[in-house]
Amino acid sequence: MRIAELTGWAIPAAMNQNWDHTYVTSSLGDAWGCYGRSAGGMRLVWHPGDRDVADCLARPDQMAGIRYGVTGVCHQMANRILYPANRILVSTARGYPWSRKLWRDYGLGPWPERTGCYSSEPTSSTAGGSSPPGGRRAASSRGSAVAQDDHLDPHLDWRRTAAEHGIPLTGPVIDRLAAADRELKDRQTRLIFRLDNHLIEPDTYLAELNAAVRDYLRTARSVLGGSAYTSIFGSDATDPGGLIDQDVFLASEAARSPATRPGGGAGGAMP
Repeated sequence: MRIAELTGWAIPAAMNQNWDHTYVTSSLGDAWGCYGRSAGGMRLVWHPGDRDVADCLARPDQMAGIRYGVTGVCHQMANRILYPANRILVSTARGYPWSRKLWRDYGLGPWPERTGCYSSEPTSSTAGGSSPPGGRRAASSRGSAVAQDDHLDPHLDWRRTAAEHGIPLTGPVIDRLAAADRELKDRQTRLIFRLDNHLIEPDTYLAELNAAVRDYLRTARSVLGGSAYTSIFGSDATDPGGLIDQDVFLASEAARSPATRPGGGAGGAMP
């Protein structure tokens, strides 16, 4: 175990100025780019943590087990790498409320790397990692293979969001927002299924996901009103362009072997 200060950074995205790319560094000289740049920008969060566990969680290729544009983006990658630093989040990055609606804090689907990195016996994918005090015991309490519940109750989520921002939302308003959340999740899940089963090409997936997010954001703005929408989402924009970098996404999908694509997203069966 090597303790270092782990820091989450934000850099304005080239594709959309309402959006930040995030990455992580350590005070021991590490830089995990989260599939993007790894220098410059603004320091968002920092906390001491196990550098070796962070490095283990970042693998492979500094993507922290995230399938870019499908189970998460750089925000979720950074959060995973920062997990041993008291579970701090890059939640103040611009665009984070948008990405969280799609992929939550730690990305969709299983997170087996967390189990391996907190295990006393490194696996082939986590060789060189370090276990925290407690070894296997820590793996059971802190190293679950599930990132989080992908199906958080949207009513509860909106009540929590309203409280965090000090915005009073009535029951009927929360009902409408929760319905919009469920529709977005349904469209996203079906798109992942179609992508994994070769029913659509990656460019079609991206275009349709952007359309789903655009529809969702417009509904949310209409229901919340401009002031509350801007307070919660950090911008009055409703165009998700740049949420997923098209060139990066298409290159990432092209690099995947045909054997790994089916079922490689958040789920392999049509809901």
